[in-house]
This record gives sequence, C-alpha cells and structure tokens, in this order.
Amino acid sequence: MCRFRGMFMKFLIVLVSLLALTGCLEDDEVSREELEKRFATLGLCYEPNEDFECGWIEVYDRFGGDSVFMTAGSAINNIDQIIMTERLLWSGDRLCQENGGRGIRELYSRTSQAYSFDISSARRFSDSGFRDSVANLAAEQSDDTCFGYSWANDQQTVMTQTTYIEGQAQPTTERVIFLSLANGGAMLYPDD
Repeated sequence: MCRFRGMFMKFLIVLVSLLALTGCLEDDEVSREELEKRFATLGLCYEPNEDFECGWIEVYDRFGGDSVFMTAGSAINNIDQIIMTERLLWSGDRLCQENGGRGIRELYSRTSQAYSFDISSARRFSDSGFRDSVANLAAEQSDDTCFGYSWANDQQTVMTQTTYIEGQAQPTTERVIFLSLANGGAMLYPDD
C-alpha cells in the first residue's frame, strides 16, 4: 500500500508540473494588459465600507515601458488627507514598489472629507517635509514588495489585492472595487 501511495504521489506531481508547463493550469492573477486597460479609465477603492467610502484610493497614469505612476489618497483623520504619487515597476503581472521609497515622487496634503481625483488644490510638501516623510514611509515599507490582483467575483467588478514580500504571499488581502474617474472622486474614511 505504501509503495502504491508513493507512486501515485509522484504521478500527481508529474501531472501537475506538466499541466503548469503547458498552460493548462490557469494563473488566477489578472494580467498586466488587463490591469492597464482597467486602470486607464477607473480608480481603485480599497476596503470599501457599507457606505461605499474607501479606506484609500489609487489612480494610475503614465503607462508604458516597465513602470506606471500611481496617485494614492488616504484620510489621516475625519478631515485631513495625505496624497502620494509613486512610480511602480512591473514584474510580470505584478506591480512592485522601489525599495527605500525611491519611487515616491510627490507628497501632498489637503483638508476635505471627499477625495477628488483632481489634486491641483492640494498643498505640496516642502522639500524637508518630503524628505522626512519619504524616510518614514521607507522605514515602514518592506523591501521587494509587489502587489498582485485576482478577480473576487465572476462579474469582474471586485478584485483582491495580494501583497508579496520577497516573492511570498502575505496572509492578508485587500478588497478593491472600481471607481469611475468621471465621478471626480469618492469619500474616504479615516484609518483608525
């Protein structure tokens, strides 16, 4: 019996390997091509609550080549927001942060409960405030951090974001819904 079980396990391993090599096992991550297509016309609302307020919002632009730019906004409290523009690098179908906060290009703040996709009214951080904030953000960020997306429903209206650190999927995921950029913005709730 033991010998049969060992042979059966080897057979299964070989079969799964062959299926993976031939593409018969489908990767459940959304492709870069599909992400770029969606990200070009839609914003992302992370961890929406029952009132469809967002934990944070991301909008992507400047597609092409090996990178894309993300502008993200989150609420610090009931009134204040922090807004960051960061260059992310593509690694296959995943978006990756540059180590040490090197991808962060701009930091802004503004006072408002509503997040507007137009950030022209936001206040840009001073040079010293930018350097200090990037250093703090870099200290909180793990090196070799990437993000992969998969569909959370059959209608392809909700995604799940998985964080990978040094190639290893982290145990927590984030729920993501799409926002029409034509709406101009959305409400944020503060990170408690």
